[in-house]
Amino acid sequence: MTVSYLTLPAAIANRCLELLLAADIPAAEHPPERSSEQISEVERLITEIWVRQSRCVSATLLRIETPNRVRVSSVRLDSENRLTHEVRLVSEPCTVILDGQALLRLAAENPEDGLQSIHQWPRHLAALVLQHPPVPGTVEGESDRVLAADLMQLTQTFLGKFNGAANMILPPSDKLQAMAEFAAGAGHEINNPLASIVGQTQMLLRSETSIDRQQALETIGTQAWRIRDMIGNTMLFARPPKPKFEVFDFIRMAQEVTQQLTEDLASSEIVVTFHSEETRLLIQADITQLQALIGHLVRNGVEAIRGRKGPGRVTVSAAPTIHGDALQLIVEDTAGAINDDSVRTHLFDPFFSGRQAGRGLGFGLCLAWQIVNSHRGFIFCYAPQSTATAFHIGLPLEQPVSP
Repeated sequence: MTVSYLTLPAAIANRCLELLLAADIPAAEHPPERSSEQISEVERLITEIWVRQSRCVSATLLRIETPNRVRVSSVRLDSENRLTHEVRLVSEPCTVILDGQALLRLAAENPEDGLQSIHQWPRHLAALVLQHPPVPGTVEGESDRVLAADLMQLTQTFLGKFNGAANMILPPSDKLQAMAEFAAGAGHEINNPLASIVGQTQMLLRSETSIDRQQALETIGTQAWRIRDMIGNTMLFARPPKPKFEVFDFIRMAQEVTQQLTEDLASSEIVVTFHSEETRLLIQADITQLQALIGHLVRNGVEAIRGRKGPGRVTVSAAPTIHGDALQLIVEDTAGAINDDSVRTHLFDPFFSGRQAGRGLGFGLCLAWQIVNSHRGFIFCYAPQSTATAFHIGLPLEQPVSP
């Protein structure tokens, strides 16, 4: 096949700009829903730009639509330099985004036709598979690398504006990152004077003889420590510790965590269970952080059930992908649907608690998001308004070797 280098028509460039400007609206309580026609056009534009502007003969964009359905959008260049666009819906678990071999299979690329490259964006629940032609002696120049970087940035910008289906609540990564930066600075500034208040209170207590004044000082000290604990959670969200990766059995760890949580709830009507068809599943991760991840999500479900004032169950399940590249973790509760639009909008925000509506622990979900991010995975809440709610987490079983 002879591949020609196609230029990007002005009409396509202008349409890209129009779509980005239309999507770049101020943050609202209820973000506008994207029509299927808009989403299809964005997918076609992204893949067509890659084929036109880079030296590849096909580009396939894969996006998660539901926990068990993937949308596959491809643009291919035929022998006569004509572009064809195809869209397919495929039944696959959401963790396919982390599974390189599965992505190649879904993109329907033939390794004998050239070299494939895979680009994964877990936070956008998307991946891109490019098929490069087998051109001997082709050397990538500096302009090619700059172009590829620009196309990557454009692709991620599009995905950030248009990702997420109606029933999927994704963490607003850009907003959470900005909040983390603010929290880091504010936490440091508050912590210093707070330490002085705690120290002075303790010193005054040692010399105070009046019972009334002792009680007042103890109240001041108690509230100061409460603020300090809150600052500690804030700093944990703002500056999470770097993961200490080690290989361990995820199934055994999850069983131990859920068993401990069950024992803590022994006197209540809420049951925590763990299910997996696997008896052993090795993962390279920070065991302490994954223990905390399960704990945050289970406690979120427990609080949701308590908000409905009745018995209930929180179920934790785990399964590997077909090729063993990733782990799918699901935490589901029986508290019912999230019908409050405010809760759906701010579900992952720090300091936000939707307990009156049945969900939220303030810091639990944003800390879960940080843990998943540091492990190169994804997290989202699948919350149809007429059924139960489940948190879906995808984690790679192996981490890349540091250079």
